[in-house]
Parts: sequence; C-alpha cells; structure tokens
Amino acid sequence: MEFLGYRRENGSWGVRNYVVVIPAANCANGLAVEIANGFDNVIALTHIGRCNYFGPDREMLWRVLVGLGSNPNAAAALVVGMGCEGVSAGKIASGIKQTGKLTEFVTIEETGGFNRAVKKGREIIKKMLEVAFKARREPARLKDLVLSIKCGGSDSISGISGNIVVGKISDKIITEGGTVIFTETAEIIGAEHVLAKRAVNEKVAGEIYSFANQMERRISAVGIDIRGSQPTPANIKGGLTTIEEKSLGAVVKSGTSPIQGTLKWGEQPAEKGLFFMDGPSNTEVFPGCAAAGAQLLIYSLGGGLPAKMPMVPACSGGFPLIPIVKLTGNPKGYEKIKNNIDIYVGSVVQGEETAEEAAERALKEIIKIASGEKTTIMESLRGYMEQISFNVTGPLV
Repeated sequence: MEFLGYRRENGSWGVRNYVVVIPAANCANGLAVEIANGFDNVIALTHIGRCNYFGPDREMLWRVLVGLGSNPNAAAALVVGMGCEGVSAGKIASGIKQTGKLTEFVTIEETGGFNRAVKKGREIIKKMLEVAFKARREPARLKDLVLSIKCGGSDSISGISGNIVVGKISDKIITEGGTVIFTETAEIIGAEHVLAKRAVNEKVAGEIYSFANQMERRISAVGIDIRGSQPTPANIKGGLTTIEEKSLGAVVKSGTSPIQGTLKWGEQPAEKGLFFMDGPSNTEVFPGCAAAGAQLLIYSLGGGLPAKMPMVPACSGGFPLIPIVKLTGNPKGYEKIKNNIDIYVGSVVQGEETAEEAAERALKEIIKIASGEKTTIMESLRGYMEQISFNVTGPLV
C-alpha cells in the first residue's frame, strides 16, 4: 500500500506541508501568533512551557520543541523567543536544523523590539513558504508512516470493536515495516503484564513494568488509589467496572506485534516497529506523539459523551500539526454523531464484517487522509486551538 506524502531532507515523509512557528517559552506565544497570522499553511505552536523548568523537565522542553519542529509534517520551522529563555530559541533551532530542515530563529532581544521581531519573522516566513510550496506529494510506502494511537470515552464495547480494529491496523503497518507509537501509562495499569509478555527482551519488559509502577506510586503519593478511582464516571456509564477491565480494553489497540522498546514522553524511536511511550492520557498525548515523529493519530472513541463532541475530547481545540482520525466502534447513537466521526467500525459488533475486514477498510481511509483528505476536525474546525501542554514531572516556581 502507498500514500502520497512530502519527502523531507532526512528521508522522512510528511502527510501535511506546514511552516511552523515555535515559541521558545510561553512568553513568546503572542510573538509566534502575530508572525503566523494571515498566512496559509503557517501554524503557531503556542504552549505553556516556562523558563523555570528544572533538570529533566528542562531537557524535556528542549527535546519536545525540537521534535515538533522536526516533525515530517513541517516543511520549515521558525523558532521565536524573548532572548532570555532557559532553553534558548537558538538552541532549539540548532536541534531542528540538524535534521536537515530549513530552520531559523528570531528574538526580541536580537531585533530590538516586539514589532521589529514580528516584521523580521514575517519576512522569514514568506521565504520559507516559497520553499514549502515547491514540495509536491509523491508515492510513499507504509514503512514510511509513523502512526500514533489513542483511545477515549471507553466503554464495554471499545475493547471488542474500535480498539481491536485499531490493533489490527497497527499490526498491518508494523508488518509493512512502519512504526506505531501508543502511550497513556495510566491506561496500562492492571494490564502491564499483558504488554510485558510482548516485549522483545527482558529490558523492555522491565521498563513497561517500571513506567506503570512509577505512575501508580505518583498517584498514591497524593493519597489516591487509582485502582479505586478508575474507571471514570463516563466509563462506568458505558459499562466498565474495574481499572483492569478498562486497561485490558485499552491495550488491545496496540495489536499483537512485539514491542521493540519504550520511549520517554516526546522521544523519537531509533528504529521501526511498535513502541510504548510513557505519558499521561489527556492533552499531552498529541504533542508527545507529534514530537516523536508521528505524522497522524487515530483516536478510538467509545459511544459515550466524548463521541458526541465535534472536537477531540481531552484537546478541545484539536492539535494543528498532525491530523487526528476519529474512529468509533459503538453503534449506539451513531446516526446522531456520524458527522463528527471519520471511520465507523461498529459493523464488527453488528456482525456485518469481521475486525480484519473493518481494519482493511479503515486503513484505506487512513491512507486517504495521509494523502491529503481532510478529517472531521483537524482542518475543518480551526477556530480555537489549545496551547500545548507538557508532561512536567518536577516542581514549578
């Protein structure tokens, strides 16, 4: 199978062709927006990152901002800053530039003022767009695809319909030599042993256990027993009864392929195959996967309230850099929400097709989206975009 993508300098393939403007810290969000405003195919990746991140969190900020700028969906990247950030615009730009991408940076300190920085930034963007618009879609193989997967609004049907179909899609991409990233550490608790059995070696198995145990310890440290507070009220309304039941239904979306390794949040895999990324289950999934190099994300939805939203649950403004493909496997109420869904696989529990057949059909739809077809949210609902959240583990001052 092939999709039509944009070949990048480092051999990766984009499914979109954006110029991105990345603030070095949240102080420069306004600068990024002013520079990007009015240009087609230019997006400002505003975020909550601060100067006062410490240790691993500061390293994370640099890693993720470099990862976002080097994502294959970006043809070029402009990094902007005040000039006094803890992780400088120049350092971020240097990291992105090492991937061969057209990259520059602008700071208020260097230009002598906000308006001057805006003017210089917009001049740079015009030149970057000239380069970006020269790119043309070319045939690429599934081995060139990095797919990320997430589930939400899980119910009693998710694990036997939507998520199992996504798992089969994952296996198909892995078989073709591609890469799949799944995450949400809290959603493997109670089923970590199932994933560990699929690890390629004891080291990877140990890391899976370690991530799950560490997450549970962090939650216990604030006096919460996650095994007693999960599933959520929405999950319970959908028929789930225990965290183990929820996790078993969630992990099937990773398929059956061997797990090649684990990743820090926003870390890029060094090889092809299936990878588990340590991270939270909400808004942070999207930048984490995009920074890891994913060109798009499948969001498998249950049949509860989240599926009724035209936007993406946990990220109500969507995420502008990678298309989010909304899939549901719950027939209940589908007619009322079908305008919010890209792919319907409730036919599996209705007995109209097998999970394998549904996965084959869904993969064809995903290839169309990778080749430029619009999704229900990413390019059609762009009035509001949330600031990017980060998976911060240390103290903030």
